[in-house]
Amino acid sequence: MFIPSPIRSLKYLLIISLIFFNVSLTAQQREVYKVLGISVEGNKSSDVSTFVFADHGFPMNPLDFLIPVAHAQAAGAPAAPSMMSTLLFPVILIAIMYFLMIRPQMKRQKEHKAMLDKLAKGDEVITSGGIAGTVVGLSDAFITVEVASGVQLRVQKGAIASVLPKGTLKSA
Repeated sequence: MFIPSPIRSLKYLLIISLIFFNVSLTAQQREVYKVLGISVEGNKSSDVSTFVFADHGFPMNPLDFLIPVAHAQAAGAPAAPSMMSTLLFPVILIAIMYFLMIRPQMKRQKEHKAMLDKLAKGDEVITSGGIAGTVVGLSDAFITVEVASGVQLRVQKGAIASVLPKGTLKSA
């Protein structure tokens, strides 16, 4: 008998709840299990040792939900994978992570550091907060940016997001 996937999922959920919550079964609950094709022996879930599924036709132990059961072991145990194939997947995964995430980020950091080293008075910049202005003073850790005539802000060097082409602020 074929049972659609949502009903099968409901069956598993009901059985797992029966196992873990250790409740007494009422006649109505037993009827629901019976309609779903599950025969339950015992009054409480702690008494229940097996469930019989009508669609499987064989008894199923509650631990089968937690530990997969091999139903076809007549062919014998498969050969153990070699150490090379076992370690190959993590190595490939680390290499992909390096080339897709770590290396591009290191390249961006290097470009940003080079941009900050080339800053000079008179350069037009935008901070990471979105403030645009002209560099009027430089120190090792801070830059003074003039955002309007007579209004100067002191920001950290790392807060400079980009350098604008000369004349950008005057044209805006």
